[in-house]
Amino acid sequence: MAREMKDSGIEWIGEMPKEYRVYRLKHLLRKPLDYGANSSGVEYLDNLPRYIRITDIAADGKLKNDGALSIELEDTSPYLLEDGDILFARSGATVGKSFIYYAKYGRAAFAGYLIRAQLNERIVPEYVYYYTCSTGYEIWKNGIFIQSTIQNISADKYANLPIVLPDTKIEDNVIIGAGSLVRGKLSAGGVYAGVPAKRIGEFFDVMIRRKNDSASVKIKEKRFGETWNKFYEKYSEH
Repeated sequence: MAREMKDSGIEWIGEMPKEYRVYRLKHLLRKPLDYGANSSGVEYLDNLPRYIRITDIAADGKLKNDGALSIELEDTSPYLLEDGDILFARSGATVGKSFIYYAKYGRAAFAGYLIRAQLNERIVPEYVYYYTCSTGYEIWKNGIFIQSTIQNISADKYANLPIVLPDTKIEDNVIIGAGSLVRGKLSAGGVYAGVPAKRIGEFFDVMIRRKNDSASVKIKEKRFGETWNKFYEKYSEH
């Protein structure tokens, strides 16, 4: 059966599945887009946050190790990055380049020629990052350049980046299996899995099993402790 499609309303996106919709990036954020610090970097030290600049981001979106700088602690607030933050280059030869920050990189703050996006719970950061690696993103970016005499993408323009997402609604007390494809509405109190995701169980049944499993482990730990104490008392030297 052919999938039902609809017009996205955006020329470079074209048609999309009926259950999808177009969001603007600004509607997927938990905080407004913000610009980085205008401070100068200092010699890299382990006890100071790393200072991430446009030049620190490689063409493949990874963080370079060469030429790293730090930033003084008094200059970091409010520029410290959080796990899942996405950075966009706003000007220069690499304008439009993106980077996703993970806590495993260690403490870091971002510089002024970068713009930060902090996403809400509707979307995972990786989706937006890979979206910015797509052909559609390149078309959008080049359209911005055509409208401007300077190759620059401001926070206002990034805020209006169209992003295609399934039109989903996930209610409370829901468990979703890894790798599942969610479409439409997931009703409260369910366990969902599959492609597309289907209801396969009840949330509170899972919670009860986990509670019972936890109690069983505690009983086993208690018995082991009692057995060990008896062994120790019997065979230890006095």
